[in-house]
Amino acid sequence: MSDEHDTLRVFDNWLVVAEAVDLTGFSVEHLHRLAQDQRVEAVKLGGRWLFKRESLLAFAAKADRGEAPGREAGVNDTISPDETAENQGSE
Repeated sequence: MSDEHDTLRVFDNWLVVAEAVDLTGFSVEHLHRLAQDQRVEAVKLGGRWLFKRESLLAFAAKADRGEAPGREAGVNDTISPDETAENQGSE
């Protein structure tokens, strides 16, 4: 096996931001915050974040159950401003 093939295999379980968004449905901003706060496994390589697939899946599963570390149960960090305005208007 070549060194190049070994290097590519190391990155098989890592996702660029666009792939992480597709996998989790989280916004880019939310993913960056998770990485910066070290709430998911991520590395910055060449100025771009790479996210470990398993870590994102585990975090997303916990978030779905309201168990994500560092969050209150039921709090959704990815609510859009439009959703917030709609919620305030219905009170």
